[in-house]
Amino acid sequence: MVRDLPGLIDESVQAVHTASGEEQRQAYECLAGAFRCVFTVAWNFGYVDLATVALDRLAWTAPRADEPGLVAMHAYLRAQTTMSSARYDIGMRVIDGALRDLDGQSARRPAGIKAMQGVMHLRAAVIAGRRKDQDHADARLARARALAQETGEVPDYGVTWGPTNVGVHAVAIASELNEFGRAVELAEDVRIPRDWTRSRAGHHWMDLARAHTWAGHPAQALDCLQRARRAAPQQTRYHPTVRETVLALKRRERTRSGRLAQYAEWIGL
Repeated sequence: MVRDLPGLIDESVQAVHTASGEEQRQAYECLAGAFRCVFTVAWNFGYVDLATVALDRLAWTAPRADEPGLVAMHAYLRAQTTMSSARYDIGMRVIDGALRDLDGQSARRPAGIKAMQGVMHLRAAVIAGRRKDQDHADARLARARALAQETGEVPDYGVTWGPTNVGVHAVAIASELNEFGRAVELAEDVRIPRDWTRSRAGHHWMDLARAHTWAGHPAQALDCLQRARRAAPQQTRYHPTVRETVLALKRRERTRSGRLAQYAEWIGL
């Protein structure tokens, strides 16, 4: 992504200024997608200033692409930034405002709009989990689950939406609520498809590793960390959840584990 995005952005900007009508709209859509990718890679590597600039650019391009789902994507990512600073009330308002805007939209991709509504409810459920509000988290998960049953697996807007994503979020939210045993139980019903997005699969194994660690299952936790590494090595190596989990495992180990030591060395601990 880092290698290819600058050229893609340059070409898309040129197309925006030289095209007209539907071709110009498509150019804006491509540019919005590129800025979304810039946000993702910048945020994952900790370049918050660059991620903020990309988010501003997405706010400018998405309405010009005439795609409600892209406008909603801006809100989805903006809510993500509020979570990192524990501004959960703002994040929830952003999500609910975007959901109101999506109501009744007649988009080119109706299943995609439902997917965006679903991921919005999942993000709200995560925020509720961070706030330790289980009732609200459960209610949002129920709404997301109902939408997933309607749509099935939908790849629109790059959100990896469907029943599987609802399942992995349920695991993560149980962990946010400090119900680590329940998170492990919920994970037993999750089946990751072979063709599922690698970054999302890797994140699930990270979340499950954390749950196993705090549930007192160090061997299973390390197995999950290895699966995260196989699914998405770049993401896993730099993710703060992985570092926190490995540190917790090292503090708890009674005898030195060669596998854990090798893993710690791989992530730079």
